Amino acid sequence: PHLPIKNVVAVPFRDFPQYFWKKQRIWYDKMLELADEVVYVTDLHEYDTNEDIPANAASVPKLKARNQFMVDLAVCLVAYCIDDKSGTGQAIRMAMRQNVPIRRLQID
Repeated sequence: PHLPIKNVVAVPFRDFPQYFWKKQRIWYDKMLELADEVVYVTDLHEYDTNEDIPANAASVPKLKARNQFMVDLAVCLVAYCIDDKSGTGQAIRMAMRQNVPIRRLQID
């Protein structure tokens, strides 16, 4: 049986892939191709970061807004995190504060 899991790719801002290396861009394009839905988080009013920087520029608040969006949608967070100070670590902490169940993947 298939689980009712929807593959939503949360992109922090529209020009996000301009910061990728070639191999990362290939993976990114594949993720978009396989997605059930692609959401550009900073296009959503409730996740607007109200920054005085260009819309196509990277920023910590935009990445944080993307993490918050993912946690807000989650019924469970599945994460592989090797650095608790990373964006993934931030998403885990957000999920903990919102009482979202967390499953951390371990790679031996």
